[in-house]
Amino acid sequence: MPTMLEIPPEGAPRREYERVIALLNSVTMTMDQVERGYDAYLRADRAGGYDQAKREQALLAFCETEGLAPASAAALAIILRAEVYISALSNGYDIKNEDPERFEMIATDPFTLFHNYDYQIVVGEMRVIGDDDSEPDPDQFDFFPALIG
Repeated sequence: MPTMLEIPPEGAPRREYERVIALLNSVTMTMDQVERGYDAYLRADRAGGYDQAKREQALLAFCETEGLAPASAAALAIILRAEVYISALSNGYDIKNEDPERFEMIATDPFTLFHNYDYQIVVGEMRVIGDDDSEPDPDQFDFFPALIG
């Protein structure tokens, strides 16, 4: 079974990030698949305690069963897309119920590259709140670009 695609390590060249983004963007999925895939990921080790390898293998198996290819990129895409929703929830915003249309967009927004101190792969476009071409304050980012109008 393949292994899950990994985000390049800190300090990796831009071209490595661009290669990963191209692979992530090559996978088409629905928000239903993101939710079910993330659930498969979390359920994989519930009986025996936390086991990252079991979680990744369960997610890869889910991707293969769903025909999401390449499975290694689909698995990482599901994790990154689910994080957008989970992060919003942890900040008190239930986009699934409050804005279902934008919730569905989490699964289809393209991945893009953002650079502050290092490169980051984000869903949608990262933008700085109040961006006026000055140096960005790392604590003032909108990390939910797919959720804003």
